[in-house]
Amino acid sequence: MRILLVEDNPGDARLLQLMLKESGSLSLEVIQADRLSVALRYVAEMPIDVIVLDLSLPDSQGVETLVRMHTAANALPIIVLTSIEDEALGLALVQAGAQDYLVKGQATAPLLTRALRYAAERKRSEEDLRSSFNLLRTLSRRLEAIREEERGRIARELHDQLGVGLTCLKMDLSRMPAIINEAISLNEYAKADSKIRSMIQDVDATIASVQRIVTELRPAMLDDLGLVAAIEWQAQDFERRSGIVCRCMAGEEDIAVDRERATVVFRICQEALTNIARHAGATNVTIRFEEQAGSLLLEIQDNGQGIPQEKIADPRSLGLLGMRERAQLFGGQIDVMGRPAKGTTITLRLPGMEPSRQDAAAIPY
Repeated sequence: MRILLVEDNPGDARLLQLMLKESGSLSLEVIQADRLSVALRYVAEMPIDVIVLDLSLPDSQGVETLVRMHTAANALPIIVLTSIEDEALGLALVQAGAQDYLVKGQATAPLLTRALRYAAERKRSEEDLRSSFNLLRTLSRRLEAIREEERGRIARELHDQLGVGLTCLKMDLSRMPAIINEAISLNEYAKADSKIRSMIQDVDATIASVQRIVTELRPAMLDDLGLVAAIEWQAQDFERRSGIVCRCMAGEEDIAVDRERATVVFRICQEALTNIARHAGATNVTIRFEEQAGSLLLEIQDNGQGIPQEKIADPRSLGLLGMRERAQLFGGQIDVMGRPAKGTTITLRLPGMEPSRQDAAAIPY
């Protein structure tokens, strides 16, 4: 274990190093810095496992010393040394990022060893937790991609099989009156013709339902015409269905974005519009979509009742949680701001593609 000891008092530094050497159960390497500036340079230049930090240094004093160190090395456990035994100070140190604190003059070798061991174990646990979290996020991203692929496959099957079959059935029904015209009486023909027309209407309604389901599963224009066209269509379809005026303003006709990010933006916009239709009580919606400094910006603003602040952070707000998770899979961020009786604004900022994928995966959307 490599320990960075930040202590300017030679006597205290020597005493602490003697305490550390008394621990036979830990293999330790101690590096000393007598100023905060030197310690910050060590943190930037070499791997450190634990920091033992004195708050009173020639170039920094008090809690500010901890704040500066924690900012520079927020992934490292910090054990603070202080000459003041104060419970309020101890609480302030923990809140500022200290993992533990020891009072000079009261620290013993076993106490220091126990603090170091706990710090090392906590660091290892945090690294394992972070690794598991990243793995789960990668899995979630992969599952989302598989789900979109499955939606596209089902949409194609519905269109190619059910849609074509229904169209052929409609054509056959349309020819039936001519076929039976001479085979039955005029009265029977009128009944048969009425029934056939009713069947054709049912087939038309079914075809329309299939087209709607196909579009909801995976809009063909998202793949064929691109993201800007798909969002514009989404705005028009939302206005037609809900009766809420929806205006779309796109910064460009084409924006280079890979298929996965295009899907994320489209689905977040879809979820936001669904929430507006269900909860906002709005009469007007504005969608703004553009590229800013290599990132995608999607802003959806309504003039409804405004989402309450407690709903924004409510873990039961599954729609918002879903949007945030989709955005975070690609390093994006969702901001939600509600103003009572003035509406809600949802803003998505999504980073552009990774450099390694820029040339290979980018297609004009």
